[in-house]
Amino acid sequence: MDSLNELFVAIQIIIPISAVLRIIINIHETVIDDDQKPTLMKRNKNIIVFVVISECVVSIINTLYKYLYF
Repeated sequence: MDSLNELFVAIQIIIPISAVLRIIINIHETVIDDDQKPTLMKRNKNIIVFVVISECVVSIINTLYKYLYF
């Protein structure tokens, strides 16, 4: 059961790190090609929304798991 808890913690660490890396890549692409700036800014917004929603979902699942099995 501890391995499942460790998996939740790993997911909560990996998702924001990968999102930050993706946003950095998008900013770099914006510097290279200004024509795609609106599209890339929209992608950045979608990445942030995804991180917030996924972190909330993982936190809720982790809380329910701890409540039900501990």
